[in-house]
Amino acid sequence: MFKDITPQELYNLKTNEKVIVDVRSPKEYSDATIPGAVNIPLFTDDERAEVGTIYKQ
Repeated sequence: MFKDITPQELYNLKTNEKVIVDVRSPKEYSDATIPGAVNIPLFTDDERAEVGTIYKQ
């Protein structure tokens, strides 16, 4: 489902006019952003909190 890519592969995607979707939280996105990336968070803040609580158990 997910694929890790190298910096060179990322560069190639950008030069081929692909859209890079950043699924991190808005805070994480604002801290460090890939230029031209679109932020579409995978979880809401409430969902992230629930996942964190379950993960700690």
